[in-house]
Amino acid sequence: MYQIFVKDRCTNNGKTYKIDVTSTTTMVEFKKKVFEKTNIPFKSQKFLYQTNYLNDDLILDQIYFDKKLNWACVDLMFNWRNSN
Repeated sequence: MYQIFVKDRCTNNGKTYKIDVTSTTTMVEFKKKVFEKTNIPFKSQKFLYQTNYLNDDLILDQIYFDKKLNWACVDLMFNWRNSN
């Protein structure tokens, strides 16, 4: 089990949400978990990790986790292109 801390950069509330993932968590599953906490639609979610946008592959294939703590932090950005 890993934890991803999602910093909300879409709204002005500035909250950080904790999302639990496993090694087989897909981006679709991750977006569903983020939606449950933020109510930001799937199409509007875009995630930034260390200056790279995450694609739709497995989430753990794209993020380096701290091996001792099993956590990472990503920024939730607004995806303007798919917001319609």
